[in-house]
Amino acid sequence: MEPPHLLCQTKAGTLNDQAALLINGKKAVVWKAGSLQLKGDHPFQFKNKPLVLRWQWNQVTGKPKSFQVFDGETLIASFPADAPVIAPRSRWHYTTVGFSLAALMSLGLTIGLGGGLNLQNNLGFGLLVFAICAALFSGVGFVLDLVFRRKQA
Repeated sequence: MEPPHLLCQTKAGTLNDQAALLINGKKAVVWKAGSLQLKGDHPFQFKNKPLVLRWQWNQVTGKPKSFQVFDGETLIASFPADAPVIAPRSRWHYTTVGFSLAALMSLGLTIGLGGGLNLQNNLGFGLLVFAICAALFSGVGFVLDLVFRRKQA
């Protein structure tokens, strides 16, 4: 039996590039990568078999550094052939994004609303706004992470 022929086609974008994995000339999976997603994974079906594509992106060239196809945890194809195994992406993504949004929002609110306060009150106000925003955004992110983890399991 001949091994499958893998080909990756890329299309450059402004913030995200798009890539497609072709197996034996047929489009198997399409994914987006770029400056905010330099590593990731994407589940797909090929010949009614669930597989997972894991990739690492080169931000400079706009092409993958490497990509690998997994059947469960078994590596079945890799480009380049000698690339180290790509670990699965961390699933606590929304919590991290939520915490980052909370930090930015609290900084903006502190500057915008704390204009008439003195420095000591402004710092206290900023910490209070940060605590509220961090709890709100991280909590919502944590719930989203749990929901999406259950859907993928």
